[in-house]
Amino acid sequence: MKNSMKKNARLWLITCLVFASTTTSSIAQRVYPLVSIADIQTVTPANLAIGTTNSPRKGDTVRVRGVVRFNPRNHVLSTNFKATYLQTPNSSMPFGGLNVRLATLADSTITQFYDNCIPGNLVEVTGVVAEFGAPLTGETQVDLIARPTTVTGLATPPPAVVRPVNEFMVSTGAGSQIWQPTTGELYEGMYVQFNNVAIVDVQPQANGRIRWNIQDGQGNKIGIRDVSAFFRPPFISASNSPVPNPNAQVFLQAGKVFSYVRGVVVE
Repeated sequence: MKNSMKKNARLWLITCLVFASTTTSSIAQRVYPLVSIADIQTVTPANLAIGTTNSPRKGDTVRVRGVVRFNPRNHVLSTNFKATYLQTPNSSMPFGGLNVRLATLADSTITQFYDNCIPGNLVEVTGVVAEFGAPLTGETQVDLIARPTTVTGLATPPPAVVRPVNEFMVSTGAGSQIWQPTTGELYEGMYVQFNNVAIVDVQPQANGRIRWNIQDGQGNKIGIRDVSAFFRPPFISASNSPVPNPNAQVFLQAGKVFSYVRGVVVE
């Protein structure tokens, strides 16, 4: 009887060890669902109508593929995060752009973020769908987790999508603007072009940043966020930002008209 009990105990222990080993292995090799940029970015018309722009995949850990639009750079002018944008290859359709953020700088080596996220690379990244900014109206982004990114091919990033300013903001005629989520949110994270716009409302900020708007002929304005610090004049440069463009003042002249201005739609 005692020998039988010892034998059963050993078998139970071995079974537990095998089960624990199998469980640990399955966790280590867990494969997260592969989704498209559109799966992450598409918001229903009903939600847009009430001003809710959060991703339906918010909080999910996913894999997503796209072509890299820009080299990684400071995210919102912070040295604590680096980010880039992916777009759906060979398409300029709505809901086709996505911010990808290296939220933990220590993960740069394992994610190979700087090595693989080079413009023109088709990449697959793994991360958590999150929102930056206001609870229901922030910028949708994927915060990378400690998983390697992979290059799956090469592609030419889609050209800038030409859109009118009034799809994003509309003038009230009384000095203020009305946000247009039902049409503007479709292009969040995408590279867009606004034609025939003027620089207005140039305002240096106490923190070394500078704000300005671009305005069309009907008074519709959209704000500019100088994420790269490229257009920041040297005399108001912040110490934690890249060296600004010495010719930035040429751009930041109130009233100056440009045939077009291009950038990524953020919030």
